Amino acid sequence: MHCADRPDGTAYACGPTDSSPLPSHASSVSVDKGAIARLVAQTAQLSPSHLSKEAGVTVEREQACYLPVGSGDPVLGRIEGEGDKGVFVAAGHSCWGICNGASSLSLSLSSPRTSPCSRIVSCPSTD
Repeated sequence: MHCADRPDGTAYACGPTDSSPLPSHASSVSVDKGAIARLVAQTAQLSPSHLSKEAGVTVEREQACYLPVGSGDPVLGRIEGEGDKGVFVAAGHSCWGICNGASSLSLSLSSPRTSPCSRIVSCPSTD
């Protein structure tokens, strides 16, 4: 579960992935009411004084989203250019990409021979 406070006083919460099949059209996506109820209960446990129904919290929006899942391994490296110039990619980190994408690419470029990322793709030398 992920929960974040927003500047406008609301909070955003999202739950774990599940094995629901991807529908053929976006209009066919449905919300799992049981999953929403579990998420609301988990959120209230994090901070009962701020995120519980007893504290006056209401759910403004219920949504279902599909998280693209690849092979399970991040893809890291340069796809164009030379030296420290060019286009680099750090993808496939699942929902943790914003947190881990840039740092894992930076690590793979700064120490390509010793980085655990070097087992995923061939990282360019920084020598």
